[in-house]
Amino acid sequence: ARGSVPWHIKSVPAAVVSGAGLLVTGQAVEAYQYVSLGNTDQNGVVTANLTATQAGTRTLQVQASQVQITQQGMVTFTPGPQSDSNSTLLPASQQVLADGTTSGTVTLTLLDAYDNPISGMQVTLSASGHAALTQSADTTDAQGKVTAQVADATPETSTITAVVNNELLSKTAAIQFIGTDLAVSLDAPEQASAGSDIQYSLRVGNTGFIAQNVSLTLTLPDGVTYVSQT
Repeated sequence: ARGSVPWHIKSVPAAVVSGAGLLVTGQAVEAYQYVSLGNTDQNGVVTANLTATQAGTRTLQVQASQVQITQQGMVTFTPGPQSDSNSTLLPASQQVLADGTTSGTVTLTLLDAYDNPISGMQVTLSASGHAALTQSADTTDAQGKVTAQVADATPETSTITAVVNNELLSKTAAIQFIGTDLAVSLDAPEQASAGSDIQYSLRVGNTGFIAQNVSLTLTLPDGVTYVSQT
């Protein structure tokens, strides 16, 4: 209105001052691009439908009969409901050493149908089998994420699941906990003279993860005395 008198049937263009990805009555608007909101009614009011797929705040600037309106409008678009298909639950590594100490990282990322991260959602992560899981936080952060560390002393595959706001997420993650694979061989002569030295050759092989601090015990036959090792 001008003074106390409404401006009747006046075209009202609007432009986005900040923010991106805004549609005004179905028309995409770029920064400082003016599009018509329509004409004012007899009360000097014009109504437009604003939509966006990207969460965030948009600041609008309008004109009336080429007169700049000093007051700016702001609208904030928030993320929509979580999308199970877009959300992810991913392990940083699919195989981890099963020593009870080495841990694998699992990250849950909650997204809506347009891939906007959803913060502040209550999350409970669980691991199957003998795995122990330590969660970084109870709610998703600004990026929609929650991480957890998973460790296991038993060679097995552990499945990680997520409950979000008391609802089970359809996505799961799997970590295979692998033990060290040792192979031991022992070579000795079939015959030896009484009183002579006998040489045993003991070989230890390891595939997969490196075995550390391995202790070997050799039991000698009766009448055989240990002398030395190299």
